[in-house]
Amino acid sequence: MTGSVGRQLRRSIITGASTTEVLVRRYAEVSADYGTYPPQQQLTTSFTVEDYRQHALASNELPLPAPLALVTRIPDCSQLQRDGPVVSGDEPLNNYVKYLHRELALQSLLFDSDRVVTELHIEADSGTRPGVTEIAAIMTHVERHFTVSQDASREVSVFAGAIFGGLNAISPLAELGVNRLRLGRVADDAVSSLPSTNTTFESAAVFIETARLADIRSIAAELWYGYAGQTVREFEQAITRLAKLGPDRISIHDYGQSGAAAHTAFAGADSGSPDANVRFDMMLAAHDGFGANGYRHLGNGHFALAGDDLAAAQQIATLSYTARGYSSHGRCDWIGLGAGAIGNVHNGFAANAPDVDIYIRCLKDNGLPISAGYALTADDRIRHSIIQAILCKNKLAFDDIERCFGIEFDRYFADELTALEALARDGLIETCAGELILTLVGALMRSRVAGVFDRSGACSQH
Repeated sequence: MTGSVGRQLRRSIITGASTTEVLVRRYAEVSADYGTYPPQQQLTTSFTVEDYRQHALASNELPLPAPLALVTRIPDCSQLQRDGPVVSGDEPLNNYVKYLHRELALQSLLFDSDRVVTELHIEADSGTRPGVTEIAAIMTHVERHFTVSQDASREVSVFAGAIFGGLNAISPLAELGVNRLRLGRVADDAVSSLPSTNTTFESAAVFIETARLADIRSIAAELWYGYAGQTVREFEQAITRLAKLGPDRISIHDYGQSGAAAHTAFAGADSGSPDANVRFDMMLAAHDGFGANGYRHLGNGHFALAGDDLAAAQQIATLSYTARGYSSHGRCDWIGLGAGAIGNVHNGFAANAPDVDIYIRCLKDNGLPISAGYALTADDRIRHSIIQAILCKNKLAFDDIERCFGIEFDRYFADELTALEALARDGLIETCAGELILTLVGALMRSRVAGVFDRSGACSQH
């Protein structure tokens, strides 16, 4: 392992109370991501469409209602009743998009017309490839039913790996107003033969160049690490190759903590996987490699070029962390659209029915297809605010929480403050003058720090 971050971390760990191996053993096991808090496992079928309606209507009554963000989900081909891929123009996709339009219309009735949409994300699962025609239809109906921001900072994002037409679709998408493309996983040579890898470095280079020519504002890419046979040196080389291509946003993902879906995608890659210490070195290598190429670390393995909106939001403390990663727009009410989509409106999570048939049946009856949800308690809201501060600001001011929620921090979180003492001894945090500050080591393990305040059990502390 080389580079300034790695050297500083090694030096700080060696001079502290714990060795690298001890820290990794204590803190590097699977931890919660905190894209949502409480986690989605808390969703319950006792949460009804009427509950969601009350949350939406209450959000309109706030002195300063939050902007809106829309997440549109197109399910995989098997859910659309196809054995093979479903592509642009196919009847199952056309029919599904028709009901998306109906859902958009029903959702819009719940929100005041002056609520501005600042983010629109269109996501398609494996085996389903909508084209420019379907994207255009969705965007047209969004603009028909909602007030869409015309500000340059608005985000219209599409997962490019699932778009029918490939490179030829980029320029038409840009003309529609799409300004952010997510490339997905970029493979180094060690995994280029695995079936679910999205693209090679060579293909990524062509994609990024084409997107730049089309004036796409921001391009995001992913790197995975920690799979069988991979060495730190190989990952360093992959980091260098991707950084030279210059995507605006990069996220790294630990295969060892990726969950069942990703393990299926990387079938056969389990044996001989690097241990936790090697994966920790890989994480440090990413900080060094991307940092040396002009990227800022946002947290949780996410990086952005210094000129990107996310880096600017980090500087002015308007960054937020969601199920889709970091957002530059701060607090938004998220509306989930499509089968299985999950939204979060005014402290209430709402999940649509994942089964496409049930989803369509609800809309045929002119009802929203919400099948589960969860209303945050007062305690949930306090903890959510704390976790957001740790993930997005690298620090937590106790008096900010006291003013916002009317609590006495030391008394309310007496047990958590005791638990934080161990993290301070291990060099993850510093506490002084009513403030918790992440150290260089703690910034790499911020989910473990945030987990101290997690009452849901998603992150067990050691």
